[in-house]
Amino acid sequence: MTPLRPVVLVGLRAAGKGTVGRVLARRVGARFVDLDREVARLAAPRGAFRARAGHLLATLGEGPFRDIEERALVEALGRDGSWVVAAGGGVVERAANRWQLAERARVVWLDVPLDVLAARLLEPGEWRPPLVPGADPRRELEVLDLRRRKHFAALAEVQLGLEAPVPAPDELALRIERALREGEGVPGP
Repeated sequence: MTPLRPVVLVGLRAAGKGTVGRVLARRVGARFVDLDREVARLAAPRGAFRARAGHLLATLGEGPFRDIEERALVEALGRDGSWVVAAGGGVVERAANRWQLAERARVVWLDVPLDVLAARLLEPGEWRPPLVPGADPRRELEVLDLRRRKHFAALAEVQLGLEAPVPAPDELALRIERALREGEGVPGP
């Protein structure tokens, strides 16, 4: 199966969009784009150190970061071929991005319980800067969820409302593939 329009995975930080997106792209024979990596690529001059998106958000500030993210989204959705895109958690913050997603993509929302996300953010080796220094990850996620949930819901063609324990990425990719096949215009066996 190859999607006719890009499939874009959305959800809060640490929802597994990149991990599941890579598996889904492999399953459906599509190319994979991690929007956070594209933001890092666009933010760094050629050959310069490419900071992770979380570091860029912390150092550039929200406005400049979202400007770069918007450009990266437009580029990702404008590429020829079949794509699976893992979007940053805040991509829905801008109306222009929501319009791009609604008009040019098939949106899949990974709706992961906040307790699971907070635990993932505290795992060793996982570094994502808090939006508020010293903030409790669970409380920060609650604030983001309140702000973004309505946008995720409005855009999502597929919503995976997950419970703990969250299924493995392979299982989630299979669920997404099945849900997209049930929708319109998706070729497959």
